[in-house]
Amino acid sequence: MLGLLLSITHLRMNTALVIGATGLVGKTLTTFLLNHHQFTAVKTFVRKPSGLQHPKLKEHIVNFEEPAQWHHLLTGTHLFACMGTTIKQAGSKEAQYRVDFEYQYQAAHAAVTNGVAQLLLISSQGANSASNIFYLRIKGELEEAVKKLGFAHTSVVRPSLLVGEREVKRQGEKWWAAILHFANALGLFKKYMPITDVQVAKALVLLAVKPRQEVFTILEADQLFQLSAHAAV
Repeated sequence: MLGLLLSITHLRMNTALVIGATGLVGKTLTTFLLNHHQFTAVKTFVRKPSGLQHPKLKEHIVNFEEPAQWHHLLTGTHLFACMGTTIKQAGSKEAQYRVDFEYQYQAAHAAVTNGVAQLLLISSQGANSASNIFYLRIKGELEEAVKKLGFAHTSVVRPSLLVGEREVKRQGEKWWAAILHFANALGLFKKYMPITDVQVAKALVLLAVKPRQEVFTILEADQLFQLSAHAAV
C-alpha cells in the first residue's frame, strides 16, 4: 500500500521544463504536456511571451545569453530540450552553434545539477559528431555531451525531416518534403519519410511517462513513428 501511495504521489509531482517551447515541436509538445494528467506543472523558458495561457503553465521570459539569471529556475522532473535553428535564421555558424549546442547543453547541465531526473532531447536523423555536415556534427556533439551529465534517464530522439506549420517558413524544407513524399509513394527512401511535429511530440510524451530502465537511449525516426501511433495524448 505504501508503495502504491508513493507511486501516486510521484505521478502528481511531475513538472515538465521546456526550452524551445515556441518552435515547431516545442509548441505542440507544450500543449500536450499541459493537457496530460501526469504533469501538474509545465515551465517554459522563452525569449518573448508566447501568448499561451493555462492554469498549469509558468512561462519564464529569459535571456539565453545570460544563463546565470535563470538557470536556478530549472527545477522539476523532466527537461525537454527542443531548440534548433538554421544558419540562415541564426546568421552564422557561430550563432547556430550557440542555439543548437551551447544553450541546450548549459540548460541540461543546470537542470541535472538542480535534481532534474530525466532529459528528453530532440536531435536529428544522421546526427554524428564526426560528420562533415555542420548541422549533423553539432547534433552529434550535443548527444555525446549530455550523455556524460548523469541524468537518471536520457532519451534522444532523431526525427527525419520535420514538417508542420512553422512561424518562420522554410521554403527549402517544404520543397524537400514534397520530393520525399513523392519518393515515398513510389516505395523509395522510406527511411527518410518526413515526420510531423505532432508525431514527435506524442513520442516524447510517451517516453516521459513510460517507466524506463535504460540510462541512455537513442530513438531513430522509424521508432518515433511507432511510438506516436501508440501514444494516448
